[in-house]
Amino acid sequence: FALQDELTESIVVQVAPEVARVEGYRAERKAPADLTVWDLNLRALALIYKGTADAFAEAKKVLEQSLALAPGSSHGHALMALRNYHEALLVWMDDPTDTSGAVLAEAQEAVRLDERNWLAHAMHGLSVMWHRRDYDTVVAAERRALSLNPSAALAHQFQGCVLTFAGAPREALVHLDAALRLNPQGSNTTMLLSDMALAYMLIGDHESAVAHAQRAVGQFAGDVRAHQRLVAALGHLGRREEAEAALAELLRRQTRFSRRYVDLTYPFRDPADLEMLVAGLKRAGWKGA
Repeated sequence: FALQDELTESIVVQVAPEVARVEGYRAERKAPADLTVWDLNLRALALIYKGTADAFAEAKKVLEQSLALAPGSSHGHALMALRNYHEALLVWMDDPTDTSGAVLAEAQEAVRLDERNWLAHAMHGLSVMWHRRDYDTVVAAERRALSLNPSAALAHQFQGCVLTFAGAPREALVHLDAALRLNPQGSNTTMLLSDMALAYMLIGDHESAVAHAQRAVGQFAGDVRAHQRLVAALGHLGRREEAEAALAELLRRQTRFSRRYVDLTYPFRDPADLEMLVAGLKRAGWKGA
């Protein structure tokens, strides 16, 4: 059975990312008048993973078009939840509470429409953690997503993410490593590496945290979450000059980075984990205003 699992994972690693790449490329080349719901969803997903404000805005228009064609689409609502989630974290909305509520509403609708949609459950777990901080419900939702699609790299990544915030970073790293094995060249790898950096920092392995945050920034310089974790890990290591330079770069990219942002978008179960992150940032010279 172990060999069977290894063979299955090997096939998924080689085939799934290539299928996604080809299908996404095909959808991008089609004329707007010829786009189906499938094509629109693929186009929206590609826009989400670009990670820019303009791309998020365009993804919203594309998904609204998709949902107009198929209002009962669980997948369409799950993708809208994913879009809202990434936009709130990377761009920082004026009203994060309202935004987190929008993520939850779309995720709940996706689950209602199709109880077997793994992405819907994964997004529901993330949104409950962010909006309500009900950690038992969160972990159960992510486990449900994994049971529905154990080969989904994103399901493993989200499970790792919620376990990190729920106070189990070592267990989280098992799932984050699995996600990286399943899709090492994925469009979302930068955020996965950023999640790994946070988990390593929480277990006190700041060198690994720096290494993973640097890889994340190297893949996509616009990932402000990776910049935040790089600053904190460098601060903990006492590498003051590098930390100050990393902090300056973070504040250049995220001019509204504040303690309120940290409190609202880092939903740690254990206050000590939040203080570890904040302490690293402050050691790098962040004022925390």
